[in-house]
Amino acid sequence: MTLTKVKVRKLRTGRQKEIDQLDYMFSKIIRLRAIKRSGGCERCHSQKIDYKSLQCMHYHSRRKLTTRWNSDNAAGGCGGCHLYLDSHEAEKIEFFKNLLGKETFELVNIQANSVYRIDLQAIKLYLKQELAKLEVENESL
Repeated sequence: MTLTKVKVRKLRTGRQKEIDQLDYMFSKIIRLRAIKRSGGCERCHSQKIDYKSLQCMHYHSRRKLTTRWNSDNAAGGCGGCHLYLDSHEAEKIEFFKNLLGKETFELVNIQANSVYRIDLQAIKLYLKQELAKLEVENESL
């Protein structure tokens, strides 16, 4: 008699599905913004054909909901830069400090260490507006 492992898949709650939807919209916004700003990776400036070849790099981990969907906490980058920055903390800090400027960088740090309730519906409305703006701008290019 052989025993087989059965992979049990956890059901996702409504809140988890909502967070997944927000993450998808946010990632698309950051990657579209990177194409608009630098034509590709915001770190190494390698040119990309479209936003789908980029990744969304967060400065503060996505576990921190206070900054998870803050556009100042993210940049669009190629896979190599994303992997490099995630494994080199000092370079990651320096990159985001240079990208944001000292004042905005400090504000993101304060927000990351704050505790307050997250309104997912308000974030969803904001992300939908930002995404609509960026998609219209990209169509006109």
